[in-house]
Amino acid sequence: YREVLQMNPLDKDASVQLETLLARLEKWDDLRDVFVDRLGVAEDDALRIETLHKLADLILSRFDEPEDAIGYLGDILSTSPEDERALSQLENIYGRTERWQDLVELLEGQAERAREVHSTEEEMKLLVRIGNIWDEKLTDPDRATDIYERVLDRDPEHTGALAALARLYESAGDWDRCGEVLQKAVDAGRGGPDEAEVHFRLARLNQTHLDNEEVAAQELHKAVACDPGHAEANRALAEHCEQTGDTQGLLEALVREEAHLDDPGEKVAKLITIADLQKGPAGDPSGSVASLERAKELSGDNKDVLLRLSDAYIAAGRQDDAIPVIESLIDAETDGGKKRSKKAALYHQRLAQAYLARGESDKALENLEGAYKLDITNVEVLVSLGKLYYEREEYDKAVKLFRALLLQKLDPNIGVTKADVYWYVGDIS
Repeated sequence: YREVLQMNPLDKDASVQLETLLARLEKWDDLRDVFVDRLGVAEDDALRIETLHKLADLILSRFDEPEDAIGYLGDILSTSPEDERALSQLENIYGRTERWQDLVELLEGQAERAREVHSTEEEMKLLVRIGNIWDEKLTDPDRATDIYERVLDRDPEHTGALAALARLYESAGDWDRCGEVLQKAVDAGRGGPDEAEVHFRLARLNQTHLDNEEVAAQELHKAVACDPGHAEANRALAEHCEQTGDTQGLLEALVREEAHLDDPGEKVAKLITIADLQKGPAGDPSGSVASLERAKELSGDNKDVLLRLSDAYIAAGRQDDAIPVIESLIDAETDGGKKRSKKAALYHQRLAQAYLARGESDKALENLEGAYKLDITNVEVLVSLGKLYYEREEYDKAVKLFRALLLQKLDPNIGVTKADVYWYVGDIS
């Protein structure tokens, strides 16, 4: 392919075939050279822009050289100022590398183009973003205020600008002006994320300055009604519901927050929290199963999720579903039975619970005795095996385990107290 291109640099087929081959071989430096050569002989803007995009993508994904990528993307915009892909990538690079002045200039250019085509809503949206950067990233509240007031001169009821201006007044401790601006935004009643931010700011105002928790909670509910994905409002509402003992409200806030998370790890952690709440105070074992099944879809090899899911299956009376999950945990932990592991003792104890729930006492005993051999100090195993021996009237074995438990510090979460253990010992005696 290189020989063909040396003879005829314009041979498109040879260039494309070489590009495909080099990408498959992961020869990124050579692929970069191919794109640069293609750029040098490009005879029309369409091919030039396409090649510049490929160069920028390659530089960002394989070399992490933002300066070169910025140059290529800038070349695209010089030919096609409204290229959305190039604009989006530049925004991302400027934000990631904290080049806030460059980002402001880029957004100002977009706002100017929006004004020229009479796209007022888009222009105002961009100006508010610019104001936010001046406020939050460049720490220049005066410049930010000027930007917001420019927006409000054009649209006195622009909710986004009013909410942003209120945030500045809040930071400055000017509560009167903060409340005045927020009320004006509420009166505009435009809905959506901007109005959600207004209600969230009103909640903060009532909570921190006016000491009115009831009104603050009302404003938080209004915020999530306007924008269910408003993260700060959901977290504040969850905290309020937890403090007031509102289990259903807490659950709803957590579910809303999880639905709008993007990071898989954060979603799994939130789903575990939701499942714990459903299994416990909310009294919804089926809901707990559903949440953990979603967590499993996101992280299928997460042992904590799988163990919790098996517990949830057992609590929901779905032992047949629990058993293969626990068996997979045992298999993974012991490498198919090739190695011993104390952790496997816990899994065998859970498998015994599933078999007991199915009325299969012998299989339960087999797993508990196997668990005991793996870890003679595991309190959960001792409790479960002692109880099973007691139920099977194997009292000598049972009392030996219960006496061993008297020397252990018992976690309240295992469902057995020292008093319970003394009762078993006394009853057997």
